[in-house]
Amino acid sequence: MKKIGRDALVIDTSQWLPSYGATTVNLVSDGGKLSVIIEFDGEERLERKKLVFGSVCSFTESSFPGVTLDPFEYDQLRTVHLEALVAYPDSEAAKEWTEHFACSRIVRHYAICFLSANTHLTVFASNVVLMDME
Repeated sequence: MKKIGRDALVIDTSQWLPSYGATTVNLVSDGGKLSVIIEFDGEERLERKKLVFGSVCSFTESSFPGVTLDPFEYDQLRTVHLEALVAYPDSEAAKEWTEHFACSRIVRHYAICFLSANTHLTVFASNVVLMDME
């Protein structure tokens, strides 16, 4: 098992998601890019934002809660950040991906759980940005 280490908050979706979370979550993989389209109830209409991961090496989507296929060993009591994107800066798997690319790019280990959509997502990518959608 690979050690995952501590978690660090990257994007706190509670700043814009309603308290009950996302209405739907859809994934779109296009080459080395992964878009996570998040639909939620706005004040007057359904709104959408997307997380766009760049230079994606690997990602997994699973039911949450559900049976874990998680091959990681946690150094501390695992804190599940529901509806928040976290990174694991000490992840051994992310370091191995970075070494695989001869350190030509940094690979980061990200995770997020969408409780209302019953989805857990783990992504190994170089970066992530949050975008508004019209």
